[in-house]
This record gives sequence, C-alpha cells and structure tokens, in this order.
Amino acid sequence: MAGKNFQMAKTGKQSKLKIILNNRLTGIILVLIGMIIVLAVASPAFMTSSNWLSILNQASLKGILAIGMTFVIVGSGIDLSVGALMSVCAMFLADILLKGGMQHLWLAILVCLVSGIVCGFINGFLTAYVGLPEFLLTMGTMSIFRGFDYVYTDCQTIRGLDQKWINFWNSGIPWPAIIMIALAAAAYLVIKFTRYGRYVFAVGGNETASRLSGINTKFIKCMNYVLMGLICGICAIVYVGRMSSAEAGAGDGFELTAIAAAAIGGASLSGGRGSIVGAVIGALILSVLSNGLTLLRVSSYYQTIFTGVIIVVAILIDRFSNKD
Repeated sequence: MAGKNFQMAKTGKQSKLKIILNNRLTGIILVLIGMIIVLAVASPAFMTSSNWLSILNQASLKGILAIGMTFVIVGSGIDLSVGALMSVCAMFLADILLKGGMQHLWLAILVCLVSGIVCGFINGFLTAYVGLPEFLLTMGTMSIFRGFDYVYTDCQTIRGLDQKWINFWNSGIPWPAIIMIALAAAAYLVIKFTRYGRYVFAVGGNETASRLSGINTKFIKCMNYVLMGLICGICAIVYVGRMSSAEAGAGDGFELTAIAAAAIGGASLSGGRGSIVGAVIGALILSVLSNGLTLLRVSSYYQTIFTGVIIVVAILIDRFSNKD
C-alpha cells in the first residue's frame, strides 16, 4: 500500500513537472535565462549596470509595440504599419515640442496619441467593416504613413528639443522600461478582468461562433487596431524621449520585431491565444540577443539573420503546438 502511494505521489510530481516544462511562458523564461548566462560568460561587459540599462531601453520600444500587437494577433489580425505609424506620431510630438517648447508639452502628447488613434481607426474600420484583408491593407497604410512622414519632414531630422525634455529622459531613471511595465500591467488587467479582453480571445478563437453568440465581432476587431494606434503613440513618446529627436525613417522594421516578440511570447498567428507577459519577455529576448551579439562584435547582418531564425522557430512552435 505504501509502495502504491509512493508511486502515485511520484507520478503526480512527474505530471506537475511535465506541465511546467510544457508551459510556453516557462519555456521562454528558461531561454532568456540561458541566453543571459551564455552572454555573461562570453562578454564581461554584458552584466554591467549600464549595459542592462541599455538593454531595458532597447526592449521598451519592442515591448510596447509587442503589447499592442498581441491584441491584434490574438484577435486574428496583423498590422504591418506600426513602425511607420509610430514615426508619424513621433514626428508630430517632436515638431510641436520644437516650435512650442515645454509649455506645449501636453498639447504635443495629445496630438501624438490622437494621431495614433485616428490612424489605428482607419486600419480597423477598413479591416473590420469594409472587409479588406489585414495583411495587404496594413502594407498599404504602412507606405502611406511612411510617405506622409517623408513629405512632412522633407526627409529632415527634427532635433533641438527643449533641454528640460532631454534632461528628464536622461536623468538615470529607466523611464522607457517603467512605461513598458506599466503598460503591460494595464494590458494584463484588461485581458483578465474586462469583457473586451475576453471577447478579443473569443473572436480570435472562433469569429463565427462569437458572432452567433451575440458578440459584435466587427467592433472588437476595429478596437484592436485603435488600441494598436494608441500604443504606437505611447511608443512614439518613448522614442522621442530616448532619441531627443524624430526622423522620417524612424521605426523602420519595428513591425517585424513587434510581431516577433508577440509570437515568441506565445501569440498564435491563427488567433485566439497570446500572453502580455510573454510578449514583454519576447522583446527582452530579442534585445538581449541584439545587445550580446553587438558586444561580441558580430556583424549587424548576422544579427538580422538570427532575428529571422527566431521568428521562424516561433512560428514552427506555434504550428506544432496547435496540432490536434
């Protein structure tokens, strides 16, 4: 009898261990820890406080956009325009700050956020209510936003912002990381405790069943893009804070890193599944990888290859984890 109880207890422990090891979030945390250990051994400069501050600042931009992208992907959508849209918002913010100074700070922030919301609504309306395919639509709006950015700035960098603005962001406090964490916490609460958060997963999992159950699926899909636009505005504030400037080419490639971070974090590209915490960790993985390879003096061309490999691996994991 005692032997049987021991065997049952052992089986129970093995089952719990298997659940933990099969958990996607646990897996990417272990990957992140493994990368940190390897890079710490390979480069003495990796574990310095200044380097980690740099990593957190880099991860903040990726993480903020990945949080918004998680909502879009979980809702069975995709948005390729986020990098260009972030650049448009950053351009408006920097331009108003340059011309009006810190006394127009709140106006600049308001215009920045509203610009993101309006552009996000355009994407959402054309996708949800007009029925245009998300991939092709956002590819088109990406080109529109980027072109508008070039025309407005005449391909010139907006710099020379108020010194108070520069001092705030360079005070030694990791404001970008703080904003990312606060946004992640807010997004987590939205997903866990609001009707909208539950509906996003329901629509992404089965849009037809959601519609038949009374959910306004078009509204939910549109709101995902509006939220993505708002988050692009928040990311633009962090970008202008970090760079103390805005340029027409800002955000180029950000859409890929946002999608990659969300996918690494467990967002299913077929919709219905994703994790805010996972998206942030995914952004950290990409930033740690980029930072570590830079310290090891690996060419940026190879860094691009490694990032692409990570995206492909994340898609493969998602593909096989969704098999019946």
